[in-house]
Amino acid sequence: MESNRDLHTERDGTDAQAVTNLDSPSTLEEAQNEIQAQSILVRQEVYSAYSGPIPAPEQLALYANIDPSFPERIIRMAELEQASKTSNLQRLVDAEASSTKIITYSVAALPFAFLAFTAFGVFSSSTLGIIAGVVGSSLSATPAILNSFRNRK
Repeated sequence: MESNRDLHTERDGTDAQAVTNLDSPSTLEEAQNEIQAQSILVRQEVYSAYSGPIPAPEQLALYANIDPSFPERIIRMAELEQASKTSNLQRLVDAEASSTKIITYSVAALPFAFLAFTAFGVFSSSTLGIIAGVVGSSLSATPAILNSFRNRK
């Protein structure tokens, strides 16, 4: 017949402290009930995660068991996808740089356009044209003038 200590250790893996505290049960069933009341069940779960453009190496090896060409095809597919993403990102960066240049040149030319409008108003004797040109030129040039004063040291 097994001792209470052996039974306890084999059943649920808890330490022998609970068995030591048993008050000398008279039957095996009472000992089991006492052990169940004092023992704690410990569960260990293992979780593994992998994230990336290609499967984990272990999974890639399993694909090779199905078809030897699968790992190479999967890696090639990931390379093509990465190249496509890089190309799309470069195209976006180029478009932003191009639009920034256009906006910069347009804003830089704005005061000159208003000056031309003022000159046209002077030559055509249009008071409204002169006023609109002077006000527009002044407003468009004001930020540049303020920045030049701020940056002086």
